[in-house]
Amino acid sequence: MSHRLAVFLRRKALDAYDALIVALGHFAGLAIAAIAVFISAEVVLRNAGAGTIGWLNEAIEYLLYLCTFAAAPWALRQGAHIRVDLLLSALPMRAAMVLERFADASGAIVCAAYCWFGSQTAWVAYRQGTVQYKSFATPEWLLFAVTPVCALLLAVEFVIRYRRASLHDEPLPTGAGP
Repeated sequence: MSHRLAVFLRRKALDAYDALIVALGHFAGLAIAAIAVFISAEVVLRNAGAGTIGWLNEAIEYLLYLCTFAAAPWALRQGAHIRVDLLLSALPMRAAMVLERFADASGAIVCAAYCWFGSQTAWVAYRQGTVQYKSFATPEWLLFAVTPVCALLLAVEFVIRYRRASLHDEPLPTGAGP
């Protein structure tokens, strides 16, 4: 494979990955908006004496779960995750860089482990054919599969942050994307 083709394919893969992260962020935003509409509709129906929508609470539970995991890689990329900069700003630049890289490496390792164990859990649920019976009959593996996929994306984001911090040799500012 020529060098130009390899560069082209790498760029296309990175563009697809970037689009996926942005799409997950948009999905999370839309899911939160849907939750707000669903809750409002439920309150209006209940106050109007029309009863409730039986499956709505379970749908909201699933949307909360999905949007939390879907938003995590996007939030990390945006620098919108929880971060304590007090220590980084008090340290000399070199020490702050070491701490920044350590935090990114640790995050990648923890997320990779979370991906591995989540994958094992989803696989066992798939093999056993377990189903959650509430308002919906939902295969548990489908619910469990969200965790390892998003944990893998988080691990990739931490690696990107580590690599970028190493290349620029300065801590990433809060709110910094890739």
